Amino acid sequence: MRRIRLAQALIRAKFKSPIKATDTASLSFRVWLTEIDISIMNHAAIVTVLEAGRIDALVRSTFFKIATKNNWYFPIQAITVQYYRPLKIFQKAQLYSKISFADEKWKRDGTYV
Repeated sequence: MRRIRLAQALIRAKFKSPIKATDTASLSFRVWLTEIDISIMNHAAIVTVLEAGRIDALVRSTFFKIATKNNWYFPIQAITVQYYRPLKIFQKAQLYSKISFADEKWKRDGTYV
């Protein structure tokens, strides 16, 4: 089921409006029945949603196209998650993703990709 969420994020991102690499991308999602432990969303499913948000931001900022053309990978240096309250079954939620840092090797022609 996690692969379905990732594929869905990739396909939907292609039809959304493009963003700058410095903008914040938002992704709406709903907790699926297969993603819960007892009554709340489990941590593995939350990380999958975070990956979907990252894919959404990469595709919409056109970095995904440049990276796949050059056989680049998408490493994550760090992830920070703040849990305010648990997500329950079928609950709607919003995820915001933003590239917080890019060093000189990601710079191209004086602007960030």
